[in-house]
Amino acid sequence: MDIKQFAELENNFMPGHNSCAGCGFPAIVRTIMKATGKDTVACLATGCLEVTSTLWPRSAWKVPCIHNTFENAAATISGVEAAYKALKKKGKVRKQMKFVAFAGDGGCYSEDTEIFTERGFIPIKNMKLGENIWSVHPKTNELELTHIVKIFKYKVDGKMVRVRSRYIDFLVTPDHNVPIKLKNGYKFITANDLFARYKTPFNRSFKWKGKRLNYYKIPKTKGRKPINNFSKFKIEDWLQFLGWFITEGTLYKSKSGYLIRIYQSNKKNRKEILNLLKRMNLPAFECNRSVDFQSKQIYELLLNDCGKYSKERKIPNWVLDLDRSLLKYIYESLMKGDGSVKKQKNRRIPHSKFITSSQKLMNNFVELVLKLGCNCNVSFDKRKIYRIGISKQHLEHYIYTKRNLYEKQGIKQVKEERYKGMVYCPQLYKNHTVIIKRNNKISLNGNSYDIGLQSLSGMLERGHDVVYVLYDNEGYMNCLSRDSLVMTQAGLKKITDIKKGEKIYAFDLKKHNPILKKCSGIFDNGIKKVYELKTYHHSIKATSNHPFLILKRKGRGKTPELVWKKLENLKKGDEIIVSKNNPFISKSFKFKPITISKKGDYKVNKINEIRLPKESSPNLMEILGLYVGDGWIREKKGEIGFALPKGTKASNRLIELYVKLFGKKLIHKEKNYIYVYSVNLARFINSLDFGTSAKTKIVPPWVFTLPKEEKEAFFRGLMLSDGYKIRNSNRYVSASQDLLKTLRLLLQTTNYRVGKIHLQKKLKGEFCVYRRLLEDSSYGYICFSKKKNPNIKKYLSQIKQRDFFIDNDYFSTEKINSITFIKEEPTLDLRVDGEHNFIADGIVVHNTGNQRSSATPFGAATTTTPDGKVLHGKDLFRKDITKIAVAHNIPYVAQSAMHTWSDLYEKAKKAFAVKGPAFLNVFSPCPQNWKYHSSLGVEISKLAVNSNFWPLYEVENGVWKLNYKPANPVPVEKFLKPQKRFSHLFEKGNEKMIPIIQDHIDEEWKKLNFLCKENFA
Repeated sequence: MDIKQFAELENNFMPGHNSCAGCGFPAIVRTIMKATGKDTVACLATGCLEVTSTLWPRSAWKVPCIHNTFENAAATISGVEAAYKALKKKGKVRKQMKFVAFAGDGGCYSEDTEIFTERGFIPIKNMKLGENIWSVHPKTNELELTHIVKIFKYKVDGKMVRVRSRYIDFLVTPDHNVPIKLKNGYKFITANDLFARYKTPFNRSFKWKGKRLNYYKIPKTKGRKPINNFSKFKIEDWLQFLGWFITEGTLYKSKSGYLIRIYQSNKKNRKEILNLLKRMNLPAFECNRSVDFQSKQIYELLLNDCGKYSKERKIPNWVLDLDRSLLKYIYESLMKGDGSVKKQKNRRIPHSKFITSSQKLMNNFVELVLKLGCNCNVSFDKRKIYRIGISKQHLEHYIYTKRNLYEKQGIKQVKEERYKGMVYCPQLYKNHTVIIKRNNKISLNGNSYDIGLQSLSGMLERGHDVVYVLYDNEGYMNCLSRDSLVMTQAGLKKITDIKKGEKIYAFDLKKHNPILKKCSGIFDNGIKKVYELKTYHHSIKATSNHPFLILKRKGRGKTPELVWKKLENLKKGDEIIVSKNNPFISKSFKFKPITISKKGDYKVNKINEIRLPKESSPNLMEILGLYVGDGWIREKKGEIGFALPKGTKASNRLIELYVKLFGKKLIHKEKNYIYVYSVNLARFINSLDFGTSAKTKIVPPWVFTLPKEEKEAFFRGLMLSDGYKIRNSNRYVSASQDLLKTLRLLLQTTNYRVGKIHLQKKLKGEFCVYRRLLEDSSYGYICFSKKKNPNIKKYLSQIKQRDFFIDNDYFSTEKINSITFIKEEPTLDLRVDGEHNFIADGIVVHNTGNQRSSATPFGAATTTTPDGKVLHGKDLFRKDITKIAVAHNIPYVAQSAMHTWSDLYEKAKKAFAVKGPAFLNVFSPCPQNWKYHSSLGVEISKLAVNSNFWPLYEVENGVWKLNYKPANPVPVEKFLKPQKRFSHLFEKGNEKMIPIIQDHIDEEWKKLNFLCKENFA
């Protein structure tokens, strides 16, 4: 087919989309849709394609299209295809339809795998969303707890990869991420890649940084003062004692007292225990087979911390949080109690083993061993006894692809194995490594992560007749919760109310001042998993990949720097940048005119003519503060009411202000209420957007633009109505969470100290505001106070250790208190030109843009892998998603590029023609993410192919075929140079990085040529 014939084919993806100039995906989608025809259903994952092609109420699609969250596109189109087949079978549908999904990545474990969580080893199928999992940082090799953000599970009936040695055992899908040990950390490869390696290093020893203590403080006993009351013990002594008690101790309670007995028939050990207890000043005495002492205080402590019976025994959590240098003390005494060290024939190192009947203690002991830098295996025998073998050697273990585990039996260490059943995998908040146990062997492995190929994996396994297209732009977007509040020129607005072209406040990265910037884009990113980040005074909800501006301190005498970090990489104690003072233009607000009713108007009899203010003032704002706290409006009745008891300070102040502002007296007739009857005043207050009922009240945007004295007057009115003081702290109570949230931000931008929002409940029947509640009611409160001005001139350097921006008029730094998973909810994000950030919920956040994904190439600078002094862009090579799809043994897989329209068209035709699933991975240049001139899109696509960075090939029914072989391959630097994301690679000091990329491309090209052999189109 020539270009003219191609152009004459019907377009099912029309002009009118809103994609960027120079973007690759419109050409890709148009080519694929020409290959399939109009009888097609398309499923779009959240991303650029969906955002720019389906701007409601318009669409660039001439075929039915479904918008879905990113990770579920394959699952959705699979369901549609299955429903179509069922209807066709019943004769209800006659048309021959085709199905395509545009968007994808991951892998899973067999269901007999166990995973190491905070509560110990559990079957992988029993893990829960949000649960804490033990993970290992891929750079520092440190053990960390992180939580599950997503759980993948699906049926498999096909080949899996089995890895088995003396120390390692796992059975995973071919596309599963496996972490292998390198000099500078871990590298993730797929399980299928193991077959191409002679030997692969697996790490079994991990680092641990715990807490240091000198003494352990003993809690006091409640009730009558005991004879002996201990306050503290030296930490090393207490840990040794705990080890002896957990393994050999017993608790007895009788009329004579509270006895702690440690059994030990070995005389030498018994003397050691006695000396230890005497060193601790415990009233111990030696018996024939034990060491005893009495203490109610220690009895109760051991009962709570360690359990009473042998099957309940455990190591206290606070002990396992200690540093490695302290953990060795409890380990040694545990081993002396229930452990053994035996020499073995023909082995230099003795075999260490620990035995227990307690499942809790088994899990605690495994955690202890791992934190000490060793490894172990666990068996459970018929007598219900756990046997833990401790391994202190072969901690860097090698798997040999062609070596047999048992020479005589011929069992290979790496092999394909048939599997039929469910598979499971967690996606973690960070690190993407998990500790697993299978067939008693404990090892480190990977989890599913990134852009959600998992539902694709399930679709391919089940054989749905669907074509899946990945337009590979090597990045993805971040987003915020839809209830985020953004600082605009017109005041504080919900992110859903922001309009394109509107000016919003950003943080000037050079001058560290607020600056107005235009919003150049609004992106609805669908339903995503949302986390809440909290400091003492701020909170915000965002997706795990959303970047925040943090202060990176470099040590004494060195100037800190500001860096962007994704939410998933933040931790407690990191310092983020927050707004502390009003960036808005402070002036009285001029009100828009309202319709004024006059005497004689139809059905209006409560005129009560008064002069309405034309602009805000302190007196008006104080009245409005009283209204927000205790007022209501019934506009149709011309009624404004205040729940203020007669003779109180609040009611007297309202009467006084009413006279000053409106020139009329206000008579307080009711005992607990004040009523004002005026249609015009009710209409005026209603037009100010404060809300009309207790649960819908809010601080409107225009209040944020007022002068400080008017805001202060508003605060006074609020405090007179629903506030009270406790010493120097003000507390304001409201039933409206939106009011508390907006008021909190108003106070913060007026330089007040504000605490978190506390939520409480009042039950039906309780007395509240002069009456009993007819149903359960919820409310909240915030505490706030004026900030004290520190002596900056005298103590600037000391104060900057607490708040680096203490001398900045508009911003300050605050430490993160917590980051917790909330739920899945709709998300949205903005694009801001120039500074690429904005202020949401009082916190400086990055706008949507180029984020690192597993498809991002090595060395590329993104907002989440920026170029710096330590790292120069992404430090891992991209995941080869095409080969992952090939590993599923589906009929057709192909790799193409945006500029090769004929190659892509023919491959799309083949993909739609095969029976069963097909996968197309298409190179799609992105001017926004890759930072190149919009006219260079086609040229960059050509350079990617001609440099062998993106080879064109296909795999049809397992046969590999190379479609294009450059006669004279161009150096990869020609592909990298036009893209600003790689510009740092050409700077001094980074000379070694481009040869590394070139070597990797050459190596992968050789592998591909070997797979294709003589098959060249």
